[in-house]
Amino acid sequence: DVETGKEIQSFPPPNPAFATVDFSPDGSKLLSASHGPTFSLWDVGAGKEIQHFTVDPGLRPSFLYPEGDYRDGVEHLALSPDGHAALTSDSEGSTRLWNVDTGKQVRVFKVQTLEYLSVGFSPDSRKLITENVDGSATLRDVKSGKDLQHFGKASTPSFSADGRRVLMGGSAWNVDTGKELRNFEVPFGSEPAWTLSPDGNKVMTGTQDGATKLWDAETGKELATLYCLRDGTWAVVDPEYRF
Repeated sequence: DVETGKEIQSFPPPNPAFATVDFSPDGSKLLSASHGPTFSLWDVGAGKEIQHFTVDPGLRPSFLYPEGDYRDGVEHLALSPDGHAALTSDSEGSTRLWNVDTGKQVRVFKVQTLEYLSVGFSPDSRKLITENVDGSATLRDVKSGKDLQHFGKASTPSFSADGRRVLMGGSAWNVDTGKELRNFEVPFGSEPAWTLSPDGNKVMTGTQDGATKLWDAETGKELATLYCLRDGTWAVVDPEYRF
C-alpha cells in the first residue's frame, strides 16, 4: 500500500527471485518472471497463480546448451493493457507474443543477438513494440504481426494515454510518423529510467546519481531536478537554482 507502506500481498517467487514484473492497468493482475524459461500471471487480490507459461526453445544440441543454461530465460516482459496478451524477450533475441487466456505462444520475432530486447504494448493493446538488434524499435500490429512504424532508438516504451506519443531511448517520438520530436539528455555513463506523463506533455528521467529530472516534452526544457538524499530527506531545484 503506497499510502501506508504496508505489505498487501506476497507472491512466492521461483528460484532465485523475480527478475521483472508488470501490472495490469487496473492493478488486479501481475505478470512476473525470474530469469528462467517460465513466467506467471497472478491474481493480485488472492495472491494466486492464474496462468503459467513455459518458453519452448525448440530443438537444441545438448553440448551447446547444457542443463540449466537458460538462454531463453525471460528477462523483459509486458502485459497488454486489456490483459489478454503478453510479450517476453530472452537473451537469444527471441521476442515472443503470448495469449494470456490460453497460456500459449502466438508468434515469435527472432533476431541474432545475445542482448535482452525491450518490449511493450500501445495503450489500446492493438500494437506492440519490439527492439531490434541495431538498437532501433519496430511498431507492429498485434493480430497480424505486420510492421507499422520504425523508430531510431529503443528502450522500454512509455506511451501517452492517447497512444500518439511514445518515449524510448531518451527521445519522444510521433507514433504516426516515426519522427523524433525531442531528445532528453542524461549524464554520460548513466543508465537512465524514463517515463512519459499520460497527457504526453512531461517527461521524467531518473539516473544512477540519485537525481530525477522533470522536462517539458514540447520544448525539451528542464522544469526541475528532484534529489533523494541519503538521510531520507529530499530537495527540488529548478534551472534558476531556486530550491
